[in-house]
Amino acid sequence: MNLVATVRTRAGILEGQSHRITSIVIVVLVLATMLVMVSHLIFLTTYPQVFIDEPWDANVAWTWLKTGVNFDTIHRGVLDQYGYEWVRWPYIGNSFWMMSFALLGLGLFQIRLVSWIFGCVLLLLVFLVGRRSYGALTGALAAFLLSISPPFIQASHFARGDIILAVLIMADFLLAQIALDREKLWAHLLAGLLIGISPDVHPNGVFFIAGMSALYLFTYRLTIFRRRGAWVFAIGVLLGVGYFVAGHILPSPSAYAAINKFWSQGSHQLPLFNPITLLESLVQEIGRYHFFDNGLDFALIGASAIYLVYRRRSVDRSLLVFVGASLACFVLFVGN
Repeated sequence: MNLVATVRTRAGILEGQSHRITSIVIVVLVLATMLVMVSHLIFLTTYPQVFIDEPWDANVAWTWLKTGVNFDTIHRGVLDQYGYEWVRWPYIGNSFWMMSFALLGLGLFQIRLVSWIFGCVLLLLVFLVGRRSYGALTGALAAFLLSISPPFIQASHFARGDIILAVLIMADFLLAQIALDREKLWAHLLAGLLIGISPDVHPNGVFFIAGMSALYLFTYRLTIFRRRGAWVFAIGVLLGVGYFVAGHILPSPSAYAAINKFWSQGSHQLPLFNPITLLESLVQEIGRYHFFDNGLDFALIGASAIYLVYRRRSVDRSLLVFVGASLACFVLFVGN
């Protein structure tokens, strides 16, 4: 009896020590991530070199601030030939750059600071999703590894809508986890609303609507039409999409269609309508994430995906369905 008590006592001590060590590692990872993000400010304007989209985005935001028209004067005479030239540009996505200029003035640091701030928010969301899915240690490790990855460093410096959209999508995935796990109607509604307005951050947001819808379909399956959560999510999506339609399409459907046709006809041919190009589209999509330049990232993500498929946990499958469906949409419909 004394032996059993001794073993239990020692096991309890070891468990307590393990918890303390884990807590220390989490704190170290969080502090390291914060230090990394602070260090980003030192070279925020020098790395990477200015990308062609940045002065373009800055021009739109500055013009919107000074004239009230959400349009870039760089393309005057081209994209404004149909009238209603402002319908193409996102309001939510551009508003953050405009606010930065309004508060801090015009400059590269000011517009890149927005991306840095959203990068910090993205790391927080990665931690929260990781903690909810796999534990605090996994969340802290994921956030730290992301903070030092070359694609993140680039995205959190470039003045582009990518990082803003990434934050919205990660926040939406967290809301969907809460909604589907606990059947919280407010979370279903917000998940639908956020994903519905995502095209007003970046046009590619529409593909994540399909990805999130696939997640709901996978979770509820044949009972989806009998689940209140699914209907509330759909209402949220319709509200978000309705906002986009009212702000961008209804002012002039013909101008919106003409501008987007003119914009996409040169480089955005849909692979869906040309099966021969589907494989090429997949290769290009992988390259667009710089995985060919960062082979280790690609190998780790691929190995992780295979492991999650093999493990078959519910949270694993949800992640794979959402990411897989979203990636499939990019391959099928973007192709560059």
